[in-house]
Amino acid sequence: MKDTVKEPPVIDEDIRKKWQKFTNLLVSLFDVPSALIMQISKNKLNVFIKSQNKENPYINGREEGIQNPNLFCRQVILSKKYLYVKNALKDKKWKESPDTNLNMINYLGHPIFDRNGEVFGTICVLSSEEREYSQAQLSLLEEFSNTLEDDLHCKYKEDKLLELEKMASLGKRVAGITHEINTPLGISVTGISHFLELNQNLNEKFLKEEMSEEDFVCFMNTSQELGKLIFSNLKKANVLLKSFKQISLDQSNEEKRDFKLKKYLEEIVLSLSSEIKKKKIEVEINCESKLHMYANAGLFSQIITNLIINSINHGFKNKKDGKITINCSKEEDKVLLSYFDNGAGIKKEHLGRIFDTFFSTNKKEGGSGLGLSITKNIIVKDFAGSISCTSSENKKTEFKIELNEIR
Repeated sequence: MKDTVKEPPVIDEDIRKKWQKFTNLLVSLFDVPSALIMQISKNKLNVFIKSQNKENPYINGREEGIQNPNLFCRQVILSKKYLYVKNALKDKKWKESPDTNLNMINYLGHPIFDRNGEVFGTICVLSSEEREYSQAQLSLLEEFSNTLEDDLHCKYKEDKLLELEKMASLGKRVAGITHEINTPLGISVTGISHFLELNQNLNEKFLKEEMSEEDFVCFMNTSQELGKLIFSNLKKANVLLKSFKQISLDQSNEEKRDFKLKKYLEEIVLSLSSEIKKKKIEVEINCESKLHMYANAGLFSQIITNLIINSINHGFKNKKDGKITINCSKEEDKVLLSYFDNGAGIKKEHLGRIFDTFFSTNKKEGGSGLGLSITKNIIVKDFAGSISCTSSENKKTEFKIELNEIR
């Protein structure tokens, strides 16, 4: 069997809970002591989820090398079809199976495929007694397998949607930062051009012995002012580039890091400054400078970015001179955020649907209906947190968010 060191997909907690119910149900439906969902992970087969009945001898996380020819599940993975073993102890091929050490001599298993047709693992039932299974039971196990595959496919689609949303917001940042950087760089180029022109004129006067003390003093004063102007604008461009670079790196980095909340919120706002300035929106950040957070900074950035873009596209769609207020505090390992905008608000009949996938009141103008759905998804699944929204039409919208630091 060919080695595979591919990282297994990360399965969300809600899917795990659903699969746990499946294994518990299988034990009852098949009248067996053990039901398992096995996963391939780095050349090993591990018990991903086991039925929770006390008769089940398996332990979650138990691993066996995928190269072991005596594994029932290995055969399922190799053949890509179901396997039935009536009694391993009476079968030359299977009597050395490690499962027999747990007195599991009877096996029925079915492969689970990912969206690319590669085997994710298996779903199986085992018994300490000889058992035969009806065609209805075989079909039922296959249906369970199909349901698990549907969950994997949905997970893949969610991940792709999140990636597309990240790329879309990154694209807006690139356009905005390009516009913002062009201004200080343009001023700097103009300043340097003017300095070179002054230098050339002074040099010509010097060579012709026509340079007066007044000419020299004027040149020095103007050069000093130009130097200050060029330095301040290049410094501004450098700050913009650093901010954009950090946020861009965070978007592509899944590792957690410690970051200062206020500073990072300011960097996120700065990276969106072009869009914010177009609408003449004021952004106020109320957060103690000392507060910090240990988390995936890219996902945190995605939450704030989506909220700001939502305000720009919806709250301030037909309004300028608005205000966004972000309040941030911390209680032990919990970060509390409140996000206000004084835009158009949300209609009462829409308020209960704003976190639904693909729900948008702006589809005619290109709204995807993904921003707030993805935002809630990140908050709940990646931060074990919560988000709620209250709104008064034509007055204000407020999001209250709780994020947990998970170490």
